[in-house]
Amino acid sequence: MAQGGASSPRLRRACVVLSCLIVGIALAVRASEVDGPGVLEAHEARRDPYMTPVTDSSGVACVIFTNNYRRYLKAEFLTSQLAHFEVSENRDSLPCSTRIYSTQMVSRRDYHYSASSTKQHDSGSYWTFESDRIRMKVTKDTLDVTLVDISSHSEWTMTTMSYDDLYGPSLKTVKQTQEDTAHVYGIGEEFVDPHGSSEGDWKTYPNPQFLIQDDHCGGKLGNKMQTWDCRATGIAQFPMGYYVKKDVTRAYGMFLDNQYYHDWNFGSEPMRVTSYGDHLRWFVMQGPELSTIRTAYMDLVGRPLVPNKRMFGLWVGKFGYRNFGGMFQDLSALRQATFPLDGLALDLFWFGGSFYGSSDGKTKMGSVSWDPNTFSNTSQNLAALKTPGGISVMLISESYISWGLPEFGAMKDAGYLAMLDGQASFLSYNPWWGTGGMIDWTNPDARAFWFDNKYCALLDGCSAPCTLCAGPKSDIAAWWNDLAEPEMFNCGQNYHGWTEDSDKVYNDEGSVHNLYGFLWAQSIYDGYIKNSVDRRPFQLVRSGAPGMQRFGGGMWSGDICGTLASLADHYDAQKHMSMVGMDYYCSDTAGYALGSNPPNRYETFTQWFMNEAWLGIPFRTHGDQFDQDMQCNPATVGDIWSNRFNARQRYELVPYYYSLAHMAHRYATPIIPPLFYHFQADPKAHGQGGVKMVGPSVLVGISTQETQTERGVYLPEGLWYNYHDHTAYYMDSGREVPRVSQLVRDRFDPSHTDPVLTLAAFGRAGGIIPRTRVSNTTLNVFTDNGNATDSSQVVRVYVDVRSDSKSTFTLYEDDGVTNAYLTNGVHTTPLTLSWDHSRRTVNFLIDESQGTYNSAPVERDTTVEVVIDTKVCSRPKAVGVTVQGEYVELDQAPLDQVLLGNSWAVGDLGNLFVIHINSVQVQYSKLFTLRCQ
Repeated sequence: MAQGGASSPRLRRACVVLSCLIVGIALAVRASEVDGPGVLEAHEARRDPYMTPVTDSSGVACVIFTNNYRRYLKAEFLTSQLAHFEVSENRDSLPCSTRIYSTQMVSRRDYHYSASSTKQHDSGSYWTFESDRIRMKVTKDTLDVTLVDISSHSEWTMTTMSYDDLYGPSLKTVKQTQEDTAHVYGIGEEFVDPHGSSEGDWKTYPNPQFLIQDDHCGGKLGNKMQTWDCRATGIAQFPMGYYVKKDVTRAYGMFLDNQYYHDWNFGSEPMRVTSYGDHLRWFVMQGPELSTIRTAYMDLVGRPLVPNKRMFGLWVGKFGYRNFGGMFQDLSALRQATFPLDGLALDLFWFGGSFYGSSDGKTKMGSVSWDPNTFSNTSQNLAALKTPGGISVMLISESYISWGLPEFGAMKDAGYLAMLDGQASFLSYNPWWGTGGMIDWTNPDARAFWFDNKYCALLDGCSAPCTLCAGPKSDIAAWWNDLAEPEMFNCGQNYHGWTEDSDKVYNDEGSVHNLYGFLWAQSIYDGYIKNSVDRRPFQLVRSGAPGMQRFGGGMWSGDICGTLASLADHYDAQKHMSMVGMDYYCSDTAGYALGSNPPNRYETFTQWFMNEAWLGIPFRTHGDQFDQDMQCNPATVGDIWSNRFNARQRYELVPYYYSLAHMAHRYATPIIPPLFYHFQADPKAHGQGGVKMVGPSVLVGISTQETQTERGVYLPEGLWYNYHDHTAYYMDSGREVPRVSQLVRDRFDPSHTDPVLTLAAFGRAGGIIPRTRVSNTTLNVFTDNGNATDSSQVVRVYVDVRSDSKSTFTLYEDDGVTNAYLTNGVHTTPLTLSWDHSRRTVNFLIDESQGTYNSAPVERDTTVEVVIDTKVCSRPKAVGVTVQGEYVELDQAPLDQVLLGNSWAVGDLGNLFVIHINSVQVQYSKLFTLRCQ
C-alpha cells in the first residue's frame, strides 16, 4: 500500500515530472500543428499585449494588435471608409509590409492609404486606431474590436466584433453586437417562405437565419440545391451583409472574405456567423448610406461587365430542343405572332446522347459539341436561324465528363480532373447524366485546355490549337453553366488547389466547393482574353460567389417550381442578390416543373412572363417539356395578347436597361434594386421585395397572386405618375395606393380593344427614360423593319412640378456585341430635364453626344414624351426646339400624324404631350421647350 498509495513521495515526484512532460509535449504538438511562418513555440505562448506603430509599408495604413497569449488582430485601412481585418491564433501575424491575404473573390488589390491619415492611441484597457470616418477600439485582453462611425458630428457605434474558437482547424465564429440593427440584406440566395412571400429580410424573417443544409457526405459545404415546393432552388453564399439601424438612416457593411460554408444567425445577441478557415478575414464598409456601402463593396469584388445587348431581349428555351426542327418551329410561331426575339436557349440535348441512369459511358455529357445525328447540317441551320429572324443561341454545358468519351481520357491523363485517392474522382452515385469525372477548375492548365478545345471551337472570332474540337463556330451570345454548385462530387476528393500567404495548399472540397462556379466563369472569361475574342463573355451560372460578375457571370434561381408562391420567393431572393452584386439574375419563366398539383398553366405563364419582362435579366422562358407537356413558348401558351404586349414593352425600354447596364459597369449602381436602396430613409420601404425599382426612375409592383388583376402599390414620398395612364400621385409621405389596375390598353396594337395584363408601374417625377419605337416589325434589339433600332430616339420624361426641379440621366449606346465599350467605343448623350416653376416652363436638353461606335447613326429622328400634371400645365402656350442655338417653334398636329414632321401633339391619355423633330445630327444639342399657359 505504501509503495503504490497516493501518499508515496516517490510517486508524487513522478507524477509531477510526468505532468510537466505531458503539458510540454501538448504545447509543443499544438504549436507544431500550425502551418505557415511565424509559428509560436510553446515557450512563447505568453506575452505582453502589444500594438505596433502604424505603418504604410505595404501601401495601406496597418496596425497589428496582440493579446497576452497567442491571438493577434491585424487591421488595415484601405480607404477612410474601408477597413480590412484578420484574426487568428494559429500563427504569428505576418508583418504589415505584407498585406492581409484576400481570396479570389476580391478583385481590387491596389488600394493606397497613408498612415499619416490615421491616428492611434493607447487608452489603458483598449487601443484606438482611426481614419477620419471609422474608429476602431480594440480591447487588450480579447482583441474584440468596436467600430464607431465618426464621419458626422453624432458618432455612433456600428458594432462590436468578437470571436470564438480561433485556434486550430475547428469551426470559428465572428460575433457582432446588434446595436439596434433592424434590417439585414445581402448574404446570399435562399428561398425562405414555403407559402411564398417577397417581404422581409434576414433580421425580420420568422426564422432570422441563413443556414446551410447537410450535403450527401453528412457535412456542410455551402452552395447547393435545396428541395423547394415541387422542385429545387439554389442556396448560394454571397457573404456580404448590409446592417441597417432602427432609424434606417444609418448602416454599415461587412464582407466575410471566406470561401468555406457559413451559418448566420441574426436573431441572437450578438449576431453570429460560423465558418471554417485557418484565419478569419473580413472587410467593413462605413456608410451610412446603403448606396455608399454597395459602391465600396463592388469596387472591392469587381463591377459587372456589360453583356451582349441581346441579353436584354427575349430568350425562349425549354428542356429541351432535340433538333433544329423544334427550334425552327418555335421561331416560326413567334414570328407569325409578331413577337420580337433575340435567342433560343439550348439545354443538354444539343450535344445529344441518352441520359437518366446510364452508366455504360455512352452518354455525351462533356462532349460540348453539336450532335451530328440530331442537329445535322449544323452550320447551315445556325446560319438560317440567324438570317431571317436575327437570333442567337445560348448553349448549356456542365463540368462533368462521361467516362466513355475521349475527352475523359484526355483530361484524366493530363491530371485535369478532380482527384480521389491519387486517381480521377469517379462519380457514379447519381448517374442521371451518366458516370465519369468532373473538371478541376482550380487548375489553370485545365481551364485553358478546356476552353481552347471546347468553347473556342464553337465561338465566332476565336482561334486556338485544339485536339478535341468539333465546331462549327457560330454567334453565341451567352454560355449556360449548369450544375455549378457543384451538384455532384465525391466525399474526400481534392483538386489542384492554390496557396494563400503560406506554403499550405488549399485543395480539399471544403476549400474549393463554393468557388467552383466562380472559377468556371473565370475560365471562360480568361479564354476570351487569352484568345483575343472580341465578344462579350456573358454566362448564366446556376451558382457562384462574389466577384463572378466581373467575368460576365449572372445567375438564375435554379429548377424553380411553376407556382406563383415560388415566384414570390424568387423575388425575395432577388432583392438580396441585387445588393450583393448580381444585377443579372432571373428565373425559369414560368417555372421549370409543375409538380403533382399544377396551377392553371395558362394564367400562371402570363403572370410569370410579365413579371420577368420587367425584372428578369436575361428575360427567358424555360421548363421541362416532358413534365406534363409543359409549354414554354409565349406565342402558344397563356394570354398571347398580354404576352406580346409585355415582350414589346420590354423591347421599348431596352435603351433604358442598356444605359443602366453601362452605369452598373462604370459606377456600380444596381440595375433592379430593392425599394429601400433609393429610399433608405423611409422605414416602410425596408424589407419590401414586392415593390422594386428599375434604375432610379421606374417603380413596379410584382404580381404573384392567382387571378390577380390589381394590387396595392406602396409609393414613397414624392410625385409619381402611373406608367400606363400617366395619373399623377402626390405623396406627402409614403403610403400604399390601393387597387392599382394591372389591366391596360394595348398601345402597341390599337386594333386590339381588350385590355392586356401587365405589372403596375410608376414613373418617378424627374425621371428620364430613354426608349425606342416598337411595332409588329421589331425583330430583336438591333433591328426593326430592316432598320437599326437606334436610328430613331424616344425619351419619356416625368416632370416634377412641385417646385423648381432639375434631373439628369446619361444615355449609353454601343455596338452591343464587341468589347469596344471597354475603351472608346461608347456613345454617351447627357440628358437634362428641368422645370421653372415661376415661368411654368419645361426644358429638356439632349446635349451634344460624345464618342462613337461601329455603325452608329449620324442623324436620327427624336421624339420626346412629356408627362406632366395637366392641373399645372393644362395646355402648352408654346412648344419649340432649339438645335445648335437656332430656335424653331413647332405647330400642333393630330397625335397619329405627329411623327410625320416637326410638330407636337396632345397624348391620347391625360398628362402627356408628344414632341417630335425630324432627322438631326446626333452630335448636335437639342433643347425642347414647353411653355405652359
